[in-house]
Amino acid sequence: MTPATEGEAPGTNPTHGRATVAHGKAAVVHGKETVVRHVGLVGELMRASDSFGLLLALLVVDYMLLAFVSVTPWFELAVSVPISLTLLLALHTSHAHRRAIYVGVFAVVAALVTGVVNLIIGGHRLNGWVIVLISLLLIMAPYFILKRILGHSRVGIETILGAICVYIIIGLFFTLLYLGISKASPPGNPFLAQSGPHSPSDFEYFSFITLTTVGYGDLTPLSKVARMTVVLEAMLGQIFLVTLVARLVSMFGTEKPTQEELRAILTGDDDGSVDEPGTRSADTGGAPSAPATG
Repeated sequence: MTPATEGEAPGTNPTHGRATVAHGKAAVVHGKETVVRHVGLVGELMRASDSFGLLLALLVVDYMLLAFVSVTPWFELAVSVPISLTLLLALHTSHAHRRAIYVGVFAVVAALVTGVVNLIIGGHRLNGWVIVLISLLLIMAPYFILKRILGHSRVGIETILGAICVYIIIGLFFTLLYLGISKASPPGNPFLAQSGPHSPSDFEYFSFITLTTVGYGDLTPLSKVARMTVVLEAMLGQIFLVTLVARLVSMFGTEKPTQEELRAILTGDDDGSVDEPGTRSADTGGAPSAPATG
């Protein structure tokens, strides 16, 4: 033990006390640095181009929310907030032009304000139209996502994740559309043939089994509007899977042909085939050139 100096209480050690305080300050600084590092990582993910993995995670949150939430006076606001975040993230990661982002922000604000007004006024059928309006927020996202991923020069994991995001967005859009139409429909013309009441999870289940054309038959459409929209979703789901997703998966890891290569194919300059890089036929001779050497 260090001897106590004059004016110091016996048994105390000022050096040890200062070291403890310094250690505590260092721990606080380290904790702040850790928080800043994690926040910075999230910010980098948000700023990163083609962060469709993050968008897919948010879509899973939207799916789980619709699966477990019940219809309450706060339902429209509870749903519109994550749907709005999904739309804005989709526009951001798809590099949508500034005007489209402004339109998206305006649509989000309009949906939130409408949800608040509906919460104050109330009304069963008005609730349905508010839900339909919220579903329209998702319409913009697939166009810009597809425009982005189809512009990739190489089909990679982000390309596939973007296509999966579009597929899930289609299912969520029709979920909200079915739920909104059901609430806006008159009592004598229900959306589903089976007697209700039906929860949002029922319409989500019905939407995704329609999208995948599973169709167990436990829930079936009744009204003309219901049948028309159900057939539309089934066709969209099959066309999207059979054409776009299947084609992207088959091209995974490969380079997409450039505009010059596509033009050569269309004009027949390369006899209907695309040469490998470095073996492009010469414009004058037609014989393949020797690969570039180092």
